[in-house]
Amino acid sequence: MFDDFIAWLDEYLSTHERSSVLKAAVGLVAFASLLGAFFGSQTIRVGAFVVVMFCLMSGVLLLLADRHNIQQERDVYRQRLDWYYEELTDLSPEPLIAVERWVQRVEIQPSGDVREVLTIEAVAPRDHVFFVRLTARSLWDQPRRQLRKLRQSACTVKADESLGPNWRIHTSWEGEKLVSYLDLDSPIRRGQAILFRLERTWPGKCQPMMRDKKAEVFRLRTTKGLEIRRAEYTVVLPEGISAKYELIGEGEPDVQLTAGEEKRKGGCREYYWCADKVPAHIAVGIRLQLK
Repeated sequence: MFDDFIAWLDEYLSTHERSSVLKAAVGLVAFASLLGAFFGSQTIRVGAFVVVMFCLMSGVLLLLADRHNIQQERDVYRQRLDWYYEELTDLSPEPLIAVERWVQRVEIQPSGDVREVLTIEAVAPRDHVFFVRLTARSLWDQPRRQLRKLRQSACTVKADESLGPNWRIHTSWEGEKLVSYLDLDSPIRRGQAILFRLERTWPGKCQPMMRDKKAEVFRLRTTKGLEIRRAEYTVVLPEGISAKYELIGEGEPDVQLTAGEEKRKGGCREYYWCADKVPAHIAVGIRLQLK
């Protein structure tokens, strides 16, 4: 009888939403209370309460077990999907996209939270390009509770500068490195240009810089999957805060690198760097430390 009850409960939980299960549980409690009040028996009330609590605990245990199985299946699918993306990336020696112009703006809050907006103009160097691979990392070992709050959105930028529908983004972590695969709305062919925008909110990314005045690096590094012709990078500090800086990649052969500091009308300071003709596997950027 107990096995039959568990089988029925499992079938009910699998075919109904959690809200339905909770409503049924509340109904059982109300029905038990009604029986106790009608018959005026303390024994009936206690017995009904025990039965209802048993049903609830069984339901919770089944839901937890089901959630564990779903998480395991999800992890397997994510690992398989990561593998597919990597294999597709390595099918050709050419990069996925050749970036003509990379414009990145980083706005830092006093708490260290960061909002980044990337506007990228690129062309397809392969016969077909189905997705874009981008990476980013935090320079300190962040708690997972912060990283779980990281949010990203990506879309095309139309000729009139309006934004298109959001793309699907698949993310994974390789250690402390965030790997993002941006699925294009439709594949682009060799030589076809595309202009898209990625917006990212990253809680606590620059927390050591803002709280402990540790130096923070804002740089780009070209890879086999990402070729950049020109980069324009701006870092905006909170109002009333200034920093000292130095360039990364200055003096590298074939790198044309410039940097500067500006004060905006609202009192915020901007630090920027620009680079042309960035060779492969060369890091260029700026290192900032609050005064």
